[in-house]
Amino acid sequence: MTTRKVLLAGAASLLLGMPMVSTAAFAQDVDSGRTVFEGTCVACHGDNGRGAFEGVPNLASRLSKSDDELFTNISEGFESPGSIMAMPANGGNPDLTEQQVRDVIAYIRQAFGE
Repeated sequence: MTTRKVLLAGAASLLLGMPMVSTAAFAQDVDSGRTVFEGTCVACHGDNGRGAFEGVPNLASRLSKSDDELFTNISEGFESPGSIMAMPANGGNPDLTEQQVRDVIAYIRQAFGE
C-alpha cells in the first residue's frame, strides 16, 4: 500500500471514529496457514479440503465467501445448513490467533480454490 493510501486510510479512520489498523497486521502467510491447517483443520476437512468424513463440507464450495465472512465462521464457529455437526470456534483450537486464522484463509484459497 502506498504511503498516500495509508495516510488516507488513517484520516478516514479518524473521521469515522474507527481505530487505525496497520495493513501489516493483515499480511497473510500461506506457509504458516498450511502448518496451522495441517495441525488443526485437517482432522475434519482432510488434506484435500473435501471433508474427512460425512457432514463436513468441501472447503472449495465455501470460497465464494469474503475473507471477513470466512474469518467470522472460523473464529466463532459455524454450522452449514443441513450439516449434522457444527465446526467449533477456531476449529476447536483455543490457542489460534487472529493472524493464524487469516493465514489459514490464505492457504485454503490457494490450495482449494477452483
